[in-house]
Amino acid sequence: MTALNKLIDRIEDMGAPERVALQKHLDEAGVLDQFEVWQPQAGPQTEGYFSEADLTLYGGAAGGGKTDLIAGLALFAHHKAAIFRQSLKSLKGLIERMNTLMGAAGLGKISGTPPRWVGPDERIIEFGHLGLPGSEEDWQGRDHDLKAFDEGAQMDPRKILFVLGWLRTTRQEQRCRGLIATNPPLGGQGDFLIDWFAPWLDPLHPKHGSVQPGELMWAVFVDEGDTVRTVWVDGPEPVRVDGELRAPKSRTFIPARRQDNRYLGTDYDAQLDQMPEPMRTALKTGDFQSARRDHDWQVIPSECG
Repeated sequence: MTALNKLIDRIEDMGAPERVALQKHLDEAGVLDQFEVWQPQAGPQTEGYFSEADLTLYGGAAGGGKTDLIAGLALFAHHKAAIFRQSLKSLKGLIERMNTLMGAAGLGKISGTPPRWVGPDERIIEFGHLGLPGSEEDWQGRDHDLKAFDEGAQMDPRKILFVLGWLRTTRQEQRCRGLIATNPPLGGQGDFLIDWFAPWLDPLHPKHGSVQPGELMWAVFVDEGDTVRTVWVDGPEPVRVDGELRAPKSRTFIPARRQDNRYLGTDYDAQLDQMPEPMRTALKTGDFQSARRDHDWQVIPSECG
């Protein structure tokens, strides 16, 4: 075994905190600058890249590097990736960014309708939308080790869960993960994320304020007819919920703001300042509560609840 292989094995055996610390040290020293086509920026993006959570919510504020995290994970950390937005047309910016990175790495480009890339060693990156009725059914039985939802607050939670049902791989040592990258909910759409990641986002959750960004929490989804709720549990061990033995999965929230993205400066802050309230506060701070309002179809106003 070569010294390089030993080093790779050592890094692969590290836990997420140790990998984050190593990445930050290399970033500060500039060691990787001449070798890497892309690397996560120090801070939330690096924490998101190396997070061990089964399902991660990333972002919040505008300009926090959500697009690049999805691109980096799909290109450099996963073998089969599926990336979704509410509409196929809205994927254009993400695909342009990925084509730039792929060109620099000599990997060709994403093309076709719907967009798709097939690389060496049967690597695949696929793109889809979840906006139309039944669109999620097109992904039934199609396995990927990364399923990423860009601007997930705009999507139907049941469609996200349906697609995540085939988050799996047969490749040895290839990890699987779901990623929801999004700005805060605007209006009544996207409030499900506050339940899905309540320890970080819901002030009424008993652990709110004590759970750190990036910390793993364990939970199961429970179907209750028209809604899906989260039951939080103590760890990964199987647990009985409503009389049924369930296997929990880990979740985390990693907030990111414009200040965490070295490629965007104060000019973008000034642009966000032109937005009307409460959108301005939501996009600048990433506060998931600031722009909430009842959905147009909600029967009982929240203020009466």
